[in-house]
Amino acid sequence: MVRKLLIAVAILIVLLLAAVVVAVTVIDPNDYRDEISARAGTQLGREVALNGPLDLKLFPWLALEIADVEVGNPEGFGEAPPLARIGTARVAVRLLPLLRGAVETGTITLDDADFALVTNRRGASNLEGLMQPAAEPAPATDLSSLNLGAIRLRSVNLIVLDQKAGSRQEVEIASFDLAPFGPGRAVDFELKGSVSSAGAKVIEAVRAVGDLNVAADLTAVEFGSLNIELEQGGQKIGLALDAPLKLRLAEPISADLPAAHLTIAGQRLDLAGNLKLAAAPSAELKVSSKRLDLSALAPPAPATTASEPAAGTAAGAEAAATDFSAIKPWTASLEVEIGEVVLPPTLSLSDVVAKARLQRGVLHLKPLAANLYGGRFDGEASVDLNRDPPLVRIAPRLFGVQAGEVLSALGGPAPVRGTGDMALDLTFSGLDSAALLKTMSGQGTYRLIDGALLGVDLNRLINEKLSVENAANISQSFGGATPFEVLEGTVEARDGVIKTPGLTLDAGAFGIAGGGAVDLAGGSLDYALDLNLGKGLQQKLPARLMTLTGGTIPLAIRGPIAEPLVTVDMAGIAQRAVKKQGEKLIENVVGRLGIGGTLQDQVGAQSGDSSASSTPKDALKSLFGRKKKPPEKEEKEDDGSL
Repeated sequence: MVRKLLIAVAILIVLLLAAVVVAVTVIDPNDYRDEISARAGTQLGREVALNGPLDLKLFPWLALEIADVEVGNPEGFGEAPPLARIGTARVAVRLLPLLRGAVETGTITLDDADFALVTNRRGASNLEGLMQPAAEPAPATDLSSLNLGAIRLRSVNLIVLDQKAGSRQEVEIASFDLAPFGPGRAVDFELKGSVSSAGAKVIEAVRAVGDLNVAADLTAVEFGSLNIELEQGGQKIGLALDAPLKLRLAEPISADLPAAHLTIAGQRLDLAGNLKLAAAPSAELKVSSKRLDLSALAPPAPATTASEPAAGTAAGAEAAATDFSAIKPWTASLEVEIGEVVLPPTLSLSDVVAKARLQRGVLHLKPLAANLYGGRFDGEASVDLNRDPPLVRIAPRLFGVQAGEVLSALGGPAPVRGTGDMALDLTFSGLDSAALLKTMSGQGTYRLIDGALLGVDLNRLINEKLSVENAANISQSFGGATPFEVLEGTVEARDGVIKTPGLTLDAGAFGIAGGGAVDLAGGSLDYALDLNLGKGLQQKLPARLMTLTGGTIPLAIRGPIAEPLVTVDMAGIAQRAVKKQGEKLIENVVGRLGIGGTLQDQVGAQSGDSSASSTPKDALKSLFGRKKKPPEKEEKEDDGSL
């Protein structure tokens, strides 16, 4: 792009100088418009049309102003815009150096101009054969005798058009000022403008300030200092050199970047490496920083009114989407070392080391290692910038991590705390915490030790309720925590809802088994669990509840993560009791049949066994607070009659 821009400026200079040379020999250049056009066309190798007036002044400089100039394309470019369209251009030249073959100019100005660099459907460029006969080899460039005054550009656009790919990029130069120029010496410059792609602003504003030194043979440009500021979507990015940058103008253009730093949202990243600025640009860089807060990189929420969608709605999210089109063509290899990385909203990783590769709009990080909340993070990640919003995949292996701190840092209430290991493979859409919690999907395993379930105190349930009350009356919150020794199971996530089938918990005096789901975005949970009481706690249960359950109490835990509602599953108890009693009945019948009785006798005998026939029904009625009415004959008093 830089070389093409220099060529575009050279087109202007050659055109003006050709016009000046012709103008020296004439009185009124407007009378020789065709001759000037022909001479300029010969120099450029393109058809040149001078549609506006020419103004010539001879003293104290030979000065020429031209307006409404067009430089055409070679054949085969169809409806493409012309190579150059110039609104107004001015140049002043010292006459005597010009006669000696040297070029010494005053200020060169250019206003309202377009330069179109077009690649047609056959892959040919409209720059081919420029400024030379097509059959002749390109002469060696020699700028040693060139001394230019200041160059001043206003409202100049550089258009890069690929007819085969159907792409259009545009560099819009609002202003460009270059101090008096000569090869081999440092020259100050300042550029202000913007960049568009397919009609949309990729960079809303760009400002570059520094100094450059151009080699006499135009093979290299060295930037002694350079500061670039970019602005897009309310986000500002700065790039500054800490050591000179050498740009080689061969094809492709390449650059050595010994030391520079990037500033994003007030955060500094140090850079070193090399770049190639081709149609498919590439880079090999080392990136380091003390701290990088990625939450600060999220685009600011757009201002809304009562009639506009708020950020977080589908329309609001679309309006706040970040445009990654500028980096999608890049191929980059990066070695990353960052002291601390903060993921939105507050998840913090320290001592981050990664190797990253950007290719075809997808950023891969593999391997990726960091310290995370008392433990270790190892794994890989990828971000597909071709998707809108970007699709993120992360496959971490966590060792000795404080699970509660991780979950809290992701922005949702933590349902558990404890130290443990996890192996996860998750995907989500978007780069903010709300998107993560809402769209997270994947699977994994976990094992936590020495922790607690948060929001429910099952010890309180056992000690205060199951031992003294009817189980049917239990339906309340038991805030607090349930300590455990081990909690493990599997994870299945879909659209932000995390299911944990096969959950098991060992709390020493009791255990839990079952499964359920946690909605981190909604802050709620829904679990069906079996509370398995140890022998010590079984003794606290009412006799009938113990008889019915065998010390295993089915629980439903639902509601807000911070304080869910706990209910004893009475239907589950009844079903288990009936099933258990049926199994016992069959065992007894089969056992008695084995010693010679009839089935009718054994059923009759079994029905006469009050402990066997009354246990399920009577115990359930008692559990629900209902007592069995005694038989009528037992209510009558003995009147002593025979």
